[in-house]
Amino acid sequence: MSAVLDVYDDGGNLLADFEDKLPESVKMASVPGSRDLERLPDDLFALVLVKSAEKHRKFPIDSPASTLLSGLYFVHTYRGLPPNAVKLGAKNLMSAMDLYGLEIPHQLSSLAKTGGLPDPESVTMLPEDSQAAANEVEALFKDRHLNKGSREKEDRSEGKQADLTGTDVMPVGQKPKKPKDVKKLSSVFNETPFEGPTVNDLVPLPRLVKHAALGGSGEVLFPLETFDDVMAANSAFDRVHEIPVTDRVKIAEALKERSADIGIPMSKTAAVYVGEYYRDPHDLVGALVRREEVLERLGKEGSYRSIMTRVRKSCGPRDYAEKLAELDRRYGLDELWDTSWLGNPWTDTLSAEKIASVVYTKGEITLTDEDLERLSTDRAVLSEILEEDIVNEFSKSPVSVFKSLPDPLKKTIGRLAMDKHWRGQDVK
Repeated sequence: MSAVLDVYDDGGNLLADFEDKLPESVKMASVPGSRDLERLPDDLFALVLVKSAEKHRKFPIDSPASTLLSGLYFVHTYRGLPPNAVKLGAKNLMSAMDLYGLEIPHQLSSLAKTGGLPDPESVTMLPEDSQAAANEVEALFKDRHLNKGSREKEDRSEGKQADLTGTDVMPVGQKPKKPKDVKKLSSVFNETPFEGPTVNDLVPLPRLVKHAALGGSGEVLFPLETFDDVMAANSAFDRVHEIPVTDRVKIAEALKERSADIGIPMSKTAAVYVGEYYRDPHDLVGALVRREEVLERLGKEGSYRSIMTRVRKSCGPRDYAEKLAELDRRYGLDELWDTSWLGNPWTDTLSAEKIASVVYTKGEITLTDEDLERLSTDRAVLSEILEEDIVNEFSKSPVSVFKSLPDPLKKTIGRLAMDKHWRGQDVK
């Protein structure tokens, strides 16, 4: 059995988590060693778990110190047991604590009733055989009078009795009360099958994460704690239609930061939603035209091009996308996002990579900012058509200087920039 249940499974490592809270009496007390443990009868364990015909004896109750330590472990490790075993172990620990005069923790009492499940009726989630075992345990507890207040224990087998009085273990808190009617602890019903779903299987603990993409109300949209989490969130954008449009930017922002922390590339699909650049100008205009066409088909009136042209002059790409989303909502087009009718404001606007902007178009000449920037590095070619002082300014700010030139000179520079030989490129 690999599960950590009692102190013998982890060598007491669990105690380090709350060492400061332990009474001095427990710190100084001795508990049975492995050899002594083997000599203890089954009766002096709160649980005997049966799995594949093998018995695993857990949570010794041979002394006040052992019982307190077993109870301490039990309330921290019970989630690794099936609910029926939790109820049985808790009841046996409570019985032993009562006999020793120890204070019974409230959580132990709760576990004896619920088996670790949030609601006693949740036991119906167990398989039929496990439920039958639970019923049998309840009946046996009643038959053997193990309920609180009873002090009579039926002897299950001869020779399996152990004195609980006169122990040299230091008392816990106060001196344990001497049982009035019982001097022996024997015939405790403690066998139960170690099979079926555990408490943790039935009621998993919520995963705690430090890094996550959160929704508007603080809920975790995607955990981003591990490498696998980040990869899964990136992959989710390949099925982006499964993610609500209104959540995509928020997820992409968190994913961008976490991907950088871990050192893995961000999905290109996700990166678009946090893109810092505009799409091609033709695409931007096309998206606005489509919206006006949809409005017309719906019998509505609205002007996108005039409004968004003004918006673009006053803000950056991401703000532009948000303004476009606001306009879509105003006209009721947000319900058509990501359909055959319409894209969505973010993918219609944003690019994760810088795209060349068209600066000049006339006839066969189409000139982009990248063309002008490339040409600005070739002073020898520029000096053939421009004055030296203009060449100097052109090298510093090619787009703004180009726009200030007369149209005939713009055509000349355009032809020059488009000529592969003059630009030092191979003709293909």
